[in-house]
Amino acid sequence: MPQCFRVMIATAACLLCALPADAAWTVLRKDGSATLSIDPASVQRRGDDVRFRYLADYAKPQRTSGDAPYRSMVVDAAVRCKLRQIATGRARMYAEPGGRGRLVETSPIGAAPFEPVENATSDEDLWKRFCASGK
Repeated sequence: MPQCFRVMIATAACLLCALPADAAWTVLRKDGSATLSIDPASVQRRGDDVRFRYLADYAKPQRTSGDAPYRSMVVDAAVRCKLRQIATGRARMYAEPGGRGRLVETSPIGAAPFEPVENATSDEDLWKRFCASGK
């Protein structure tokens, strides 16, 4: 079997194993417009920094700059606990709730800059989940 074919098969297998729909999501916040959940298996702590993946499920379809509608978004993110900051990385928008269905759009890979966590937001819910005392 040619080496490049083996690499393609291995890459495809890794991608299939990392599908967001297979995550065991834990709900953090829910209201009439959206549900915010995290994937506990994605959490990686390194000192004061925590990296994780979250899911936003929307009650109504969302749109970005005229593209096809999406109902859920899976986002790679990180928080800095002591500095009370959050940064988002790659976001993947899906046609169906739960990070399922057709992949509608993917943001560029790479993290946005860390920004202060605003009070009474879903960002604060995420920060509290990972940074509140005793975590």
